[in-house]
Amino acid sequence: MMTDFNLYGALRAAFPSDLNAVAIETIGADGGQCVTWQELDQASARMANLLQSLDLPAASRIASNSHFDFLMGSEAGLRS
Repeated sequence: MMTDFNLYGALRAAFPSDLNAVAIETIGADGGQCVTWQELDQASARMANLLQSLDLPAASRIASNSHFDFLMGSEAGLRS
């Protein structure tokens, strides 16, 4: 039963049981990158902790210079 009633909690509850499965696969000139569900969860936790440590005012906006960082930042914002 989910007790964390926020969007991150809902997303996390839908993660597969195998957190080592690939969640995101990018294709690029550098060959691309694969990110597992575990890595996604850990990266968003690190970013959420960073955002909380900055003691920003409520509803502050964050910026990113890459799509991957944007995704991590979005999930981190939901966690913090």
